[in-house]
Amino acid sequence: MIIGFYALDAYWFGVMTWGPNYLAATHNLNIKSIGGSVLLIFGVGAIAELIGGVITDKWRQSGTNINVVMRTLMSVLAIGMAVSMYFLMKSTSLTSALTWLTIAISFERWCGMLFFVIPPAISQRNHVGIIGGAMNFSGNVGGAMTPICVGLIVAATGSYDGALMMFIGFGVMIVVCTLLLDFSKKVTGTAPVPQIEQEKVSV
Repeated sequence: MIIGFYALDAYWFGVMTWGPNYLAATHNLNIKSIGGSVLLIFGVGAIAELIGGVITDKWRQSGTNINVVMRTLMSVLAIGMAVSMYFLMKSTSLTSALTWLTIAISFERWCGMLFFVIPPAISQRNHVGIIGGAMNFSGNVGGAMTPICVGLIVAATGSYDGALMMFIGFGVMIVVCTLLLDFSKKVTGTAPVPQIEQEKVSV
């Protein structure tokens, strides 16, 4: 879970911080046009996240096993994230680049929403906060490191291809981690459950 969310947030923050620079450097997009492009990319991503939640709920409510739902959706979405980066790398026009970036972020937002199902699904009730915090911490580490790595790759090679290959690798990491998770089994914890004393109230 931690490795998978590290990869997911690394992907998200990498695209969010370097996406506009990529469009400006490779497709000569000016600062005015970048604003509209960013709104399109992340606006569609937000809508995809909401629609994805509805689809996921409907599928789960149909009685399908949670492992089938989560592993299938998250694997397909992560593969979509990787494939989108590959085709972005091959894009020769601004329209194509914007299309693939929008698709990539739409897949990432839906997959990111599903990641927050994992802590309550796999942990005991009194550990959900700790597990969720550990997952989010790993994501923040990935989010902090990836923009730096992208900058170093671009500065060293003069190209974004190496960075886009790294994003493809993040998608593959998410697929592997998802398939290794058992969403239907809670991890046994050893921490004591806090007891709240009940006070007697006389009326």
